[in-house]
Amino acid sequence: MKKLLLFLGVALLGISLTACTTTEEAYEAYVTVDINPSIGFVVNEQNVVANAYALNEDGEMLLLQLNLANKSVDAAMGEVIDQAMNLGFIDVDADETLIEIDALGDTEAITNQVRTMVQERIEAQMNDRALECQVQTRNYDSAYSQEAANKGVSPMQYRFMEQAMQIDPEILEDEALEMTPEGLITRMKNKTAVAAGIAQSLSEDFKTERDAIHAIYKPQIAALLEQIATAEAAGESTVDLESDLSDLRIAMRAELQILINEYTSQSIAVRTALQTSYQARITANANKVAAYREAHPNTNANSTNTTSGN
Repeated sequence: MKKLLLFLGVALLGISLTACTTTEEAYEAYVTVDINPSIGFVVNEQNVVANAYALNEDGEMLLLQLNLANKSVDAAMGEVIDQAMNLGFIDVDADETLIEIDALGDTEAITNQVRTMVQERIEAQMNDRALECQVQTRNYDSAYSQEAANKGVSPMQYRFMEQAMQIDPEILEDEALEMTPEGLITRMKNKTAVAAGIAQSLSEDFKTERDAIHAIYKPQIAALLEQIATAEAAGESTVDLESDLSDLRIAMRAELQILINEYTSQSIAVRTALQTSYQARITANANKVAAYREAHPNTNANSTNTTSGN
């Protein structure tokens, strides 16, 4: 009896240790999906989408009537694929659809795990709709890869950094280069309204003007930070310097807010035109997509609601 109890105790201990070693730690990672359209989204260890972002104008159209937040990656990718079919971004008559993905987490293990998971979910959803696809890790052109290398980061890191800086314009490039993916995600979450306010077709112009503001304030901020570090090392008071730094950041923030307001205002007309284009594409592809779904009744190729997004 004692031997049996000992055996059961060891077995339970083994199960307990196994459970401890396989428990997933909480994390958030950033994922991009390029069909084209291009979208990015934040996913956690439960494979749930936290936020989704358009990465180009077609991506903005794709997400116009979708709300992917708090949905599983599987369900979210199903909605993305259905809407891409409705809008003609996925040609139901094509022999194959190329879809490029990439991911970025705080560790290489998380990055690889998330990238593989998203690839598997997309392949499964495409297969459920009887659509042939090739899902691969995104290929970045040589110019973009070299630009990223010059910054000392991977192309995916650079792309994510640029997206984070657009969503939170207060992030300086030097800061973004030093932040972890989860650190950038946290900053993005607090500024989602900025991303929603500026149309993607205006994003490059916005970025140019934002960078011009950064160019004015970045050297001054860097100089004050250096002075503060020097004063601290010498045991001197930094109160006045820190006050100057605070005033400088407030001034930069005020200029950036004026810029954000200007581009948000311009985006109203752009979004009206985008809505018109959206409806036109839905109408143009309706018969073709309906015929495809009728020809494949045993698939999950069900029509996505084109007015509510749910």
